[in-house]
Amino acid sequence: MGASWSDLPGSLLAGDLGALAATWEGRPPRLLRPRVEAEAMRVVSVSTVEHIGYDPAEQRLEAAVRDEAGTRAGLRVSYRPVCPGALDALAEALKKSAASPAT
Repeated sequence: MGASWSDLPGSLLAGDLGALAATWEGRPPRLLRPRVEAEAMRVVSVSTVEHIGYDPAEQRLEAAVRDEAGTRAGLRVSYRPVCPGALDALAEALKKSAASPAT
């Protein structure tokens, strides 16, 4: 399938969401920053999945996770017709992550 997630550059892989948020605090407003389509896109290394739920009224998957540093984060993904299997795939990935021991 290709290279491991751990082979991603540090600018893309986030293991500590608190440290990532601290680097974003001093940035100028979006209006003044260079236009970069995916400037905030990061791959987050999740160490713990605390909760997975589905809101059928909103068609939204919600989860509570922790990164490698123990920082808690909320994950909220809504259904999109262009990606009909995305919520199921994400739920399965989170369940596998919750079931496997942290490495």
